[in-house]
Amino acid sequence: MNALIAKNPEVAQCVAIDLSDNLISVKLVIPIDKEVPILDGKTLRLNLGVILTYEKERPVVAVKGVSLGGIPIPKAWLGNLKSRNLVKEFGEEGGFWKLFSDGVADLKVKDGPIQIKLKE
Repeated sequence: MNALIAKNPEVAQCVAIDLSDNLISVKLVIPIDKEVPILDGKTLRLNLGVILTYEKERPVVAVKGVSLGGIPIPKAWLGNLKSRNLVKEFGEEGGFWKLFSDGVADLKVKDGPIQIKLKE
């Protein structure tokens, strides 16, 4: 994934992805425009961890954590979605998570590769 990102030098300066067992970690460096009040011209550093696996014949997608400038964002600020399986929570309502779940037969994230087996 990082090789694909590296093909675009502008994106490569701002995004890095790390894969480990059942976890995707994304690091973003976001330059803020000088015209934005308070943050004028500063750079934000955002880290996001997402659990991604497959259990009981369904995908599991859950936000593990988010930090801004190295400071963890409180669970309440994330709408109490931290560590909750988004597919389980919202998949029954239809929409994106149901469609996503219905199309995935297996899902594995390892240190290096992501394996997604799609349903027929």
